[in-house]
Amino acid sequence: MNSSFLLAQAAHSDSAAESPVYSQGQAPRKRRKIPVIPVIAAATSALALFSIWRLQPVQVTATPLRTPPTPDYRTAGMADVVAGVGLVEANTENIALSVPVSGWVVAVNVQAGDFVHAGDVLFRLDDRDLRAQEKVRGTQVVAAKARVETARSELADAIVLQTSAERLGSASVISQEERTRKRIAAETAKSQLAEAEAAVSLAEAELQETRVQLERLVVTSPITGTILQSNVRVGQFAPTGVLDRPLMLLGNVDPLHVRVDIDEQDAWRVQAEQPATGYVRGNSQKKVELRFVRFEPYVIPKQSLTGDTTERVDTRVLQAIYEIVPSSVRVFTGQQLDVFVGEKRDALAASSPSAGAQ
Repeated sequence: MNSSFLLAQAAHSDSAAESPVYSQGQAPRKRRKIPVIPVIAAATSALALFSIWRLQPVQVTATPLRTPPTPDYRTAGMADVVAGVGLVEANTENIALSVPVSGWVVAVNVQAGDFVHAGDVLFRLDDRDLRAQEKVRGTQVVAAKARVETARSELADAIVLQTSAERLGSASVISQEERTRKRIAAETAKSQLAEAEAAVSLAEAELQETRVQLERLVVTSPITGTILQSNVRVGQFAPTGVLDRPLMLLGNVDPLHVRVDIDEQDAWRVQAEQPATGYVRGNSQKKVELRFVRFEPYVIPKQSLTGDTTERVDTRVLQAIYEIVPSSVRVFTGQQLDVFVGEKRDALAASSPSAGAQ
């Protein structure tokens, strides 16, 4: 009990020592409290605003490396001009050559850029098996013709015997039965001659079939034009059918044509008599004048999408064909042009022939 009392007294003395002693009649002073939560909130807000400011995109105005083509709005209003992307092609369109039968390429007579006439040999396929077959069938034709001569001689002999039998029968030298046999023999010889002649026709037809197959192994130019691309090499196996990469690309490039894709929303604004100008990609200062040729009557789905988020994948385009008026600007088949239809031309351009009728 003494120990408990001593502990309680010590605790009381400690609390009394820690408590401030105030004189009689003096009010106790309140402690100043620091507003911790508002300070933390203000600091957090400042940090957030600083982070947002740092993450704002920086708007930088850059000068393009090449000036994009723009129509001359000084003489043509913006509403009068229709823009489209044009692809340069041959005036015969680009002809992708293939082979009717597959085989190994043994000779290539032309290369890209060569000018060829219709019927010129472009390349050849291996024909050794057909050459051997041609010799065999040629021999069969000779043998069939020899059998025709034999059958013709037998028919002549049978006719002589029949004539003799008819003469002797009328004189009652031979019986009627013998006369009938001679007549049947002559008719049989005649049928054998017809059969031999038919065999000759069959052998000649088989020989002609082999020769046609040999001709199919020689690929010739269907038109007069220029070899735009050559993907065939000696020793290469040439497959048949439509190929993703054609063996050869051929077309007449004098003059060149431009196939312009015009959005269906603007198709009604394009007229045949409107002038058109094409600008070379990469140099807006180089432009070519275009002369209207025709409209493709069927509106097709758009093939080359620009990637714009507002562009629908079901967009359809009207294809207009224009002829490139010869000038000092050099363009190549397969090159893209930025085409503006309805743009006014200068005095020099206006002197060129007008567009054809639709």
